[in-house]
Amino acid sequence: MSNVVFLIGNGFDISLGFKTSFSDFFYSKTFKLGIVGKYNTNKFNQLHKLLKQSIDNGGLDNSWSDFEIKMGELTQKYIGYNNIFDYTMDFTLFTSLFQMYLFKLQQKQSKTKIKQTVKYLRNTWGENCEKLNEYLPIDGTENKVNFITFNYTDILDNIILEYNNRCKVLHIHGSVNTYPILGIDNAGLIKNEEFKNNSQFCNTFIKDNLRNNYFSQTFIESKKLVENADLIFAYGLSVGKADATYWSMIKEMLLESLDKKLCINVYIDKSTSNCLQYMRQIRRDFFTVTSATKCQKKALRKQIICIPNSPIFTLKQNL
Repeated sequence: MSNVVFLIGNGFDISLGFKTSFSDFFYSKTFKLGIVGKYNTNKFNQLHKLLKQSIDNGGLDNSWSDFEIKMGELTQKYIGYNNIFDYTMDFTLFTSLFQMYLFKLQQKQSKTKIKQTVKYLRNTWGENCEKLNEYLPIDGTENKVNFITFNYTDILDNIILEYNNRCKVLHIHGSVNTYPILGIDNAGLIKNEEFKNNSQFCNTFIKDNLRNNYFSQTFIESKKLVENADLIFAYGLSVGKADATYWSMIKEMLLESLDKKLCINVYIDKSTSNCLQYMRQIRRDFFTVTSATKCQKKALRKQIICIPNSPIFTLKQNL
């Protein structure tokens, strides 16, 4: 029996038809409540303006990982203690509006379609898993399978509960129903030194601090799953600095044994000109984010497999 852990990112929800990208939220009616609605503040308008400029200049796209990196950079635009307070309050309002937005999306889930999705997964799971056998023997029913989700919605939970309630689903960044953690991975991503040295700000902005305050047990459980995994399959997840802590944990897991593998689903669309080069870049990103040494890279290259448009969670219809 092998231990298989799926890391699930926002690409999973998007693949099911849910509007959960950064731009979906940024241009939503819910977000506008912070600009022209009852939650409007002059400072929040300033945050909106800075984010809009970043989008227009090409420095921010649809990914939440890019947004989180950008929030660390935007601290440079705020000077002084009062601005630390203002920035914290604006970021808290941003998180609350996002939670409200996702809660509305969850209400649109169709129980009938969830059951149809589960039926489809039951029919295709074994066949799709067989395509991964060259990396590690996997059987969707016999091997121990668990999920670590970086998402805030309960979409995955509802599907897994209907499909196989023996699988564990851990929300390492909280959820819509508890508290969604938005922030940066570490203090090094905060570009304003005054902000970086303010402990109160760091406690509300750095994911590690937020996890320790709200979800320490979940983090401990997820760490054990990663450490004991034989195969980790990342789906819909960006390999970047925004989640460096987890990618570094996975690197240590891989270095324990050459038999351990990391499979990364790489979404390839028509705009991707060179697929092989793009997948090599994903691997290089992993090395950069985890600060892998030259010796470690040599071993890891054989253990990290990039799979273009994996069918493992491919669905014929949106929820």
